[in-house]
Amino acid sequence: MNGFESDGISEFITFSQFAKILRPYYGQNSNQDEFVLKLFDNILDDFNEECKRNTPKQRRIRSYNPLQDIDNYQPDTISRYYTGTRISPDTYSEMLSFRNKDKFKAFMKKPENPSEETDKSLKNAISDIYADVTEGNYCAKYAELFCEIIERGAKEPKKKAGRKKKIHYPEATNADLMETLEERVTNAAISISKSISAENLPKDPDIAYCIKDKIKHDPNLRRTIQNDLVYFDVVNTAFCTAAENGGKPPAFIRECVHKHYLKLRQKKNITEEEIVKGMKTYFAPLALISPDSDVARIIVSYFIQLCEVFDAPAGQNSKI
Repeated sequence: MNGFESDGISEFITFSQFAKILRPYYGQNSNQDEFVLKLFDNILDDFNEECKRNTPKQRRIRSYNPLQDIDNYQPDTISRYYTGTRISPDTYSEMLSFRNKDKFKAFMKKPENPSEETDKSLKNAISDIYADVTEGNYCAKYAELFCEIIERGAKEPKKKAGRKKKIHYPEATNADLMETLEERVTNAAISISKSISAENLPKDPDIAYCIKDKIKHDPNLRRTIQNDLVYFDVVNTAFCTAAENGGKPPAFIRECVHKHYLKLRQKKNITEEEIVKGMKTYFAPLALISPDSDVARIIVSYFIQLCEVFDAPAGQNSKI
């Protein structure tokens, strides 16, 4: 088995690389998460209601594809598998006994826009992996390759927890005291992620701006927010982790927060401090915390830095 040297695809082709080869031919009418689900639905057996080996989870989701479990896999999570996030060995292990080469071979025979060029391109895409691939057998070769990707993924070692990133606290700050907030901040972010809801959300850009361009009239508030941003990565990681475990996607949460900010801003003569207070009050019941707590303040500071709360001059894109 040789490597895809010219295309940057190694001998050990990843699922993401595999999916990106097939997307132009089988996924033009699907978004990323839909396409990922389509691929796995077609490499795994159809659910058999009468099968005695069915697990409670499989019976609940009526599928042998674990990614169909919307309680554990949100579209935002699944789409990241297309872009390159590694699928966990546990997820692949759930698929092992349900791999069906013939089913995927039949799927490969039905590209969205079949032509002689399609056959030639799909054959050439894996010719460096399978020297004996032809325009007549490439469907079977792709099925074989996909089964190998699942088997190899199930055998990969699980990620080990890395060393905790050292937080550099501002001068004159009691680091020991602040460090005890991390777990509380994380728990609050997870609660918000699982509780927040909104309708008719506006789309808002995900851009970070300099705090001094946003908090213009209250220097004490500005300093407080800047100090709180030592927790930015903690909060960001918490929201991403929550999304992978049943919470809302981070983009959804940001849009909800921005919508609430727009409501607050409509109040006549409202000050920056009053807006921050309003945001704390918004988060408190979602996170089961006091609006006056350090945790509420830290989470509001996080969203201010993301430019979901307060405005910044057009064209600015500077760091803290």
